[in-house]
Amino acid sequence: MDTLRATLREILLKSRQNRNANDSPPETNEDEPPDCPRCRGRGWVSPNVPFNHPQRYELKPCVCQAETFNQQRIDRAWFPAGPAKTFANFEPVPGTEEAVALSHQWIARETSANVLTLAGPNGCGKSHLTEAIGRAMVAAGVSTRYAYAPDLLHEIRSTFHDESSDPDAMLEHYRRFGVLLIDDLGAINPTAWGVKTLSEMMDYRYRSGLLMVVAVNRSMTEIAKMMDPDIADRLWDARSGRTLVARITAPSYRTDETWVRS
Repeated sequence: MDTLRATLREILLKSRQNRNANDSPPETNEDEPPDCPRCRGRGWVSPNVPFNHPQRYELKPCVCQAETFNQQRIDRAWFPAGPAKTFANFEPVPGTEEAVALSHQWIARETSANVLTLAGPNGCGKSHLTEAIGRAMVAAGVSTRYAYAPDLLHEIRSTFHDESSDPDAMLEHYRRFGVLLIDDLGAINPTAWGVKTLSEMMDYRYRSGLLMVVAVNRSMTEIAKMMDPDIADRLWDARSGRTLVARITAPSYRTDETWVRS
C-alpha cells in the first residue's frame, strides 16, 4: 500500500510540474515589436459594426500597416529615380506662385477640375511639382502612376510592333489608376498611331472625370499641331470647370544663376 501511495504521489507531482510548465509564458524576443492591439498582428481589421451588419466582413488594412502600404503605392507609382521631389523641398521663385497654389487646391479637391495642366518653359519646376503632386496623392491613399511622356509613347509603340501585346489592355491598365501624371508632354516625337492612342488615353480620363496632371512646355497651338486639336482644347479648357490651368512664368532653375538649385 505504501508503495502504491508513493507511486501515485510521484505521478501527481509530475502532472503538476508539466501543467506549470505549460502555463508559463512563452519565450519572447525583446527585439521584436509587440503585436498591434488593433489587429493583433494580422494587419487587417473589420469594421466595428453589429455581427449581422453587411459590412461586418469587409476587411480593411490596419493603421499599423500604413507605412507598408504607402511604400507599396510609391513603388507602383514609378516616380523618377533619385531624391524624392516634394512640396517641402520645392524652392518657390517669382513666377511659380500660381502653380503652387493651384496644385494644393487641386490636391485638396477644392475645385471641380479633374485635369491639372502645368504649362511653362523648360526647367521652370513643372516636373518637380508633378512628382510632388503625385507623392501627396500617394500619401492620401490614392493609386498613382507617373509617366514620362516620351517613355509612355514608346510603351504605346511597342504594343503596336509586338504581336503578343494588347493595346487595349495597356489602355485599361492606365485607366485603373486614381491619378495619372504625364510629364513633359511637349518632348514627344509623335507618330500617327502613337499619338492617336495617347490622345485616346487622355481624352478618356478627361471625359470620365478621372484625375490627371499634365506638364507641358509647349503652347496650346503647338500641342494642337503635334497631337490633336481636341487634346489641346481639353488641356487648356478653363471654362468648363474640368481643367485647371497653372501657368509658370519663372525662368529655368537649371540656367538662371540667381535661382540655381543646390
